[in-house]
Amino acid sequence: MKRIITKIFVLLFILSLLPIFAAKNTRAMNTGFATAEMSEEERKTVLSNISITTFTTERSRKGILSFDVNEEGLIATCQDGDKGEKAVCIYSSDGAFIRGYSFDDSESCAVEWDGEYINLYFVRSDVIVSLDRDGKILEIKYTLNTVENDSYTSYLMYSTERTVGDSTYIIKNDMGIFNLIALSYSQIAVVDGTGSERIIYDVNSRQTFITVTLFCCIILFFSLVIFIVIRQVKKSQKSYSQSVPTVHVNNENDEQDNS
Repeated sequence: MKRIITKIFVLLFILSLLPIFAAKNTRAMNTGFATAEMSEEERKTVLSNISITTFTTERSRKGILSFDVNEEGLIATCQDGDKGEKAVCIYSSDGAFIRGYSFDDSESCAVEWDGEYINLYFVRSDVIVSLDRDGKILEIKYTLNTVENDSYTSYLMYSTERTVGDSTYIIKNDMGIFNLIALSYSQIAVVDGTGSERIIYDVNSRQTFITVTLFCCIILFFSLVIFIVIRQVKKSQKSYSQSVPTVHVNNENDEQDNS
């Protein structure tokens, strides 16, 4: 009799744990996008093209392409990596590095918080993946081609402010006129409820140097092209004038006067 009661209690205990495991295995991605499910074959294809590596030692800080902030004040940034890859870096509300994920990809991407998870959106592929803190891909979906999704893409990629509680997080540049041609953002500022601002992430000096150097290279390139074109045109005109024979026209009146 005792054995039967023990087995019943064990069985009931196991049954009580099933909903917990089921909830973990059937976690649904929460995103601002309208999405569609993938077939298993499509999922395998995407997985074969995405190789995500987690790193816990901070690499050199780069300009920020896009960002998002969760309710705990954790900041996720999408930026270029050290070797041409892309990286998602997680920072505390004070700008301290926590962890990062790197992946080989040349297309534009955006990052979105989903509670404690990260949603990584690949713009050109219209694919969004859910990552846990260890960089494991939990779920993959397609984003639908809708006006609402286009608007949300613009928000994720180009919006420079996020508000959490009474704090506003802002990505910006401080490069004067060169802000107009900057391809990424060099600072994260936090403005509290009193209007006081503090910079918690700053690569402005590095970003200014890169932007000014790029601008000078572009000016030099176009100046060189214009110089070569002008020189070639002048050379062509000179060659043409030398190739045209000189025609001497006799003046009949002059001949009569001479006679």
